[in-house]
Amino acid sequence: MADLSSISKEICKNRNLEKNLSTYMDSMMTLYSRFSYIKLSMNYYTFCDVVSELDDETSREVVKILASLNGIIDANIVNTSDREETTKALERLNTIRDSITETMDVVTAYVDRLAVFEHILNRVEYKFSDEEMDENYYENQLANDIMNYILSDRDSVVMNGKIAEIIGQLPMRLTRKKFFELVQDAFGLYKGQEKSALNDFVYMLDTVSGIYNPKGFETRFPDLHEILLKLSSCNYKEMTKEEYDKAHEMLSYAVSFVTKTSDLYVQLMEIINDTFIILLARPYAFHDSVETKNCIDIIETVMKTADGSMEEVYEDITDKFISFEGRQERIYSQISSNDYVIDEINQSFLDQIRENGLEDAFESLRKIEKLASGSYFVSLLDNSETGKVSEEDAGNAFSKYYEKLSGVFKNSEREYNRAVMALVLSSLPVFFNNLDEIVQYVKTSLEQCTEPSERKATAALIQMLVEEND
Repeated sequence: MADLSSISKEICKNRNLEKNLSTYMDSMMTLYSRFSYIKLSMNYYTFCDVVSELDDETSREVVKILASLNGIIDANIVNTSDREETTKALERLNTIRDSITETMDVVTAYVDRLAVFEHILNRVEYKFSDEEMDENYYENQLANDIMNYILSDRDSVVMNGKIAEIIGQLPMRLTRKKFFELVQDAFGLYKGQEKSALNDFVYMLDTVSGIYNPKGFETRFPDLHEILLKLSSCNYKEMTKEEYDKAHEMLSYAVSFVTKTSDLYVQLMEIINDTFIILLARPYAFHDSVETKNCIDIIETVMKTADGSMEEVYEDITDKFISFEGRQERIYSQISSNDYVIDEINQSFLDQIRENGLEDAFESLRKIEKLASGSYFVSLLDNSETGKVSEEDAGNAFSKYYEKLSGVFKNSEREYNRAVMALVLSSLPVFFNNLDEIVQYVKTSLEQCTEPSERKATAALIQMLVEEND
């Protein structure tokens, strides 16, 4: 393993491929497997501890999935399965992953829809605030504070992030024509890039705009859908304090629900992905027997506890957790220093992979890299669209988006449309060419807002944003 860095360099130089490709495969499989064994044992304990304290419909559904997963882990990790059983286990894991991914697609769509109503209610709230509006600050100092906030860090990535945050909070006073011009310009930036990048951009815009309706959106979480319908029917312009309180209560419940649900499914998917990695790597990986045994002992102990106290379990396995200290970091460092070769192999050495009978190993390694990437819900299928984006492609993509969002704007209230526009613009690549344009945009947005409650809300929300980042 100490020579892995040298082997990686040798492969990239096209040297001694017959030996180096095989050694690289086995070494990376071993690292990924060890890393996932440790992660699985720790995350499995944490997740079971969380689930044992929950009791609602979503939690019960998660418990059902966990029960299926427990069967796979018990049969294939706590105990040893043969190749045929492992293949069946991988198929079952894939089915579970697909189901959870569909659920999270729905949850994500709700998160984005709720963000629109949160944006609206944050501004309505200040209609009922007794706090006096500091008009002098709003008109003479707020723009300067905003620019100081943006320019307080000269790192371009940080600055762009702050610009996006500010755009999302400023009063939205652009005409629809100007708004769509800015969006169209953003689509144009994808000309010459990979089509998969444009597809990702379209998906992001659809979700942020609240026009993405995944399978099961209306039926998967009926309570959430009912809340969404009620929030959509509110008259925010004429809203009373009582109506605001009801809407805010519904929104708070929905946000809490999707946050909790999302957290549960992310934790569950981490466990699934690490189980997947261990089984994919098994035919090729070598293990530290003591390390692996400690991991399995932790998993088995937690699994046998069932409805018992996780606190008592922790006391039994503390020493095993301590033995992992620093190992994750060291293993991850080796992985991240050498995983670049996977792309190099995919681009340059597929023929050599086939000649040396390593197709199955490399296919498993590619899946493992995806599973370990931190994109928990990544597809394991290589179904991304290939080719470069033409001017026509970008234009067609914009036209479809324009048609969908224009329909929403025609049938929605001004407050909803402004919230969507603000959230969309804050998600686009920064569209200012220089500092003067930023200053002008900020000043114009502030000056064109004449509604007292929105002016008060803008000042308060931006001040909170600035203070959070001090």
